[in-house]
Amino acid sequence: MAAFLGDIAFLFGIVVAVAGLFTLHRAVADPRPKLLKTAGIVLLVAGIGTAACTTFYYFKYHFAGDLEHPYPVMMDGKMMMKKMMRERMRDKGTSTEIEEHEGH
Repeated sequence: MAAFLGDIAFLFGIVVAVAGLFTLHRAVADPRPKLLKTAGIVLLVAGIGTAACTTFYYFKYHFAGDLEHPYPVMMDGKMMMKKMMRERMRDKGTSTEIEEHEGH
C-alpha cells in the first residue's frame, strides 16, 4: 500500500508538470501571455520538483525496507514513548550521560 502512495504522488507531479507545459503552449497564442507564462513556469517547476522529491524519498524508504510491508509498521505506545525519550536525551546530553541513564 505504501508503494502505491509513492506512485500516486509521483504521477501527481507528472500531471502538474504536463499542465505547466500545456499552459506554456497556450501562452504562445495569447495576445498577453505574461500571466500564462508565469503560471506555466510555476506549474512546470512544481511538477518536476514534486516528482524529483517523491523519487528521492521513494528510493530512500525502499532501501530502508519500509516498502516491504503493506502498511507502515506502527509501534505500540511504550516503544514510541521510549524512542521519543531516547531522542530527547540525545539532544540534551552527551553520549556518556545517555549511556549512564540507559543503565538505570
